[in-house]
Amino acid sequence: MNKNVSTELLKNLKRVLFAIFVFAQITTAQTLYFAQSYTTNGKAINAKHTWLIPATGKSIFILFNAEDVQIKGNEVYLYIDKLSGNAYKPYNTLTIKLSPEKRWFVHREKFKEAGKYKVYVIDKSNRKLAEDFLTIKVKAPKFTDVKKKSADYYKNVRMVFSEWVIGGKPFRELSTKYLSRKPDSVCVYLKHPDSLNTSIIYADFYKRNDLTKRWELFDTKEYAILPMWDYIFFKYFFQEPGLYKVEVFDEKREFIKSAYLKVEE
Repeated sequence: MNKNVSTELLKNLKRVLFAIFVFAQITTAQTLYFAQSYTTNGKAINAKHTWLIPATGKSIFILFNAEDVQIKGNEVYLYIDKLSGNAYKPYNTLTIKLSPEKRWFVHREKFKEAGKYKVYVIDKSNRKLAEDFLTIKVKAPKFTDVKKKSADYYKNVRMVFSEWVIGGKPFRELSTKYLSRKPDSVCVYLKHPDSLNTSIIYADFYKRNDLTKRWELFDTKEYAILPMWDYIFFKYFFQEPGLYKVEVFDEKREFIKSAYLKVEE
């Protein structure tokens, strides 16, 4: 190998090692923390890079410590960017005042959106003093199901799902329906000890949205009957997996009963 070439390679290697050393000194000297709280002398409490927050949001303390590094001027800029697609886009920008005797600052940011965030601090000379990344995950809200109270006349109504109705009685009652099993339709069965006492039955069909944890109305049916009937049934086909609720009402829209069905493939 040519001696001049090997000498030049050695010089370049030294430059690279020196740059890595300087960069390591800078990045370790100034630090960002994403903390639950902090002490009066600027120490982070329960700092971590991934936070699981409630759907209502949570405040997280962003703590910057300049350590022994000299910062020109008494202002720095805190940038919070959020990952959108393949690029980070501005989410919040703040100007922070620094006092000479205090080499750190804290900003309280309330996060409400899940995602990846890049946080960095820049001085007035546009020199990046620190940079770090934060991941926010949002807890799904608890599923709540407000159960309606049956009208007095319908307190003793029985409502079930079944494969068939034979001789006025449900055959093979269901709490789970498998779409691969025939028949595809499900019978919704109502039985009153005396008579249903209505000429119309209204049925509202809901499916639980696992993302929002809410019931979503997706269909409504109307069935004409004779008031003296003590039971009825109607067939319905549930086309996809999920948790379903059916609510039934009389002709005056008084609540009769509700029943739940899990549908699996």
